[in-house]
Parts: sequence; C-alpha cells; structure tokens
Amino acid sequence: MRKTTPRSVWESIQGFDRIKREYIRLDGDAWLAAHRMDRFPDCEFGFHVNGKRDWAQANVMAALDAGVTMVEGSICSIGGGIAFPGDYGSVGNMSTEDIVSFLDAMGVDCGVGTGETVRAARDVAGMTGIALASRAGNMPKLA
Repeated sequence: MRKTTPRSVWESIQGFDRIKREYIRLDGDAWLAAHRMDRFPDCEFGFHVNGKRDWAQANVMAALDAGVTMVEGSICSIGGGIAFPGDYGSVGNMSTEDIVSFLDAMGVDCGVGTGETVRAARDVAGMTGIALASRAGNMPKLA
C-alpha cells in the first residue's frame, strides 16, 4: 500500500487539471498539500479533521489560514476506527461540537451554535450508547 504524504496528495490534485473541479475535500493532515490551493482559483477546498493525535485545533487553524471554506468533523467524534455493529472502538474524528465551540470562541460564525451541537451530540450519544468524549459535550454550562 502506498503511504499518503503531502507530496502524494498534491500529485493527485495536480491530475485534476484534466477534469472540472469545483470542490476538493482533504482529510486528516493532507491539507498540508493544499499550500498551493491558489493553482485552483475556481475550486473550494474543505478539510476533514482527525483528532487522534491532539493536533486537531492546530490543523483547523492552519487549514482556515490556508483558505479552506469548510471544516468537517463528526458528531460525537463518530468514525475513525468504529466497528459497526458492536463495539464502537476508538474514535478519531474531531467532534462537530468541539469544532463549533472552538470556532465560536474565536468569533467565527458557523451558522449553528455550540449549544445546539452539544445538545445534538448528547442525543446521539444517548441513542447509540457511546460515551460522549468531546470537550464541549462535557462542559456543564452547555447543557
């Protein structure tokens, strides 16, 4: 299996010259390859945030600084190692509620409030029986 590196991601993106592209979503740390996003002025870039290595917030800031227009996580951090059905295993995505809380704290309007995402996460955690691992979800003031 070929190892994914910022260089290999960039090489793949360069191949998009042959096709019409309107939106490219980069996963994990792959946003590093997007430092040349200016080569695709008619294309929006998004970023899916992984959180297993505790670099998620720094990566969100760097991705926004690089020009991404969408940041994606997952409610309750669901994904990144979950095995359905049965044991939910370890989670690896940055939670939507933590992304919104983080951006709210910086004054970035997400179109949805931290309280709303926390309530939704608590509902999902209750329905699925998983532990709510997000920072925002465990803050008593955000009930």
